[in-house]
Amino acid sequence: MIAPGDCEGRAIQGKVQFGESESGSLQIAIDMELRRDGKIVGEMTTFLYFTDKSIVYAYERLRLLGWKGQGPQDIDNLGNIYQNWVPCQVKAPEQYKDSAGVIKMGSAKLEIVTSAGTVTLSKPLDVNTFKARLAALGGGGGGSAPASGGGSAPPF
Repeated sequence: MIAPGDCEGRAIQGKVQFGESESGSLQIAIDMELRRDGKIVGEMTTFLYFTDKSIVYAYERLRLLGWKGQGPQDIDNLGNIYQNWVPCQVKAPEQYKDSAGVIKMGSAKLEIVTSAGTVTLSKPLDVNTFKARLAALGGGGGGSAPASGGGSAPPF
């Protein structure tokens, strides 16, 4: 087993599978060669899922690998994903409960790291909705902060 942690990975020529997950989501499995400190440490498979919520991240990871496609019509043209070494992270196996309630150990996972240090909000708002809700909170934001003891501390 490859130790958990950061590494670099590169797709292995001819080791790409197109399929469907157990839950019915479209997926691509890509076998990756991994290295740390310039030394090859092994191979693992990364999975890209194509659902309403994950499709943008799957395409982002393919582009990081070198894919030049624009969408579904180009998904069969992955010939240029085998050149780039990309940041990856090996994640340790996690425990889970199967359908009978038995605790089992999963397998290690490999993720292609994109946009390190950023997040996507779980409840995004368009700017007009945000402005309206902000205005409803009151206060203009232009005045000075209340004097010591003159109000409650902000929630952050």
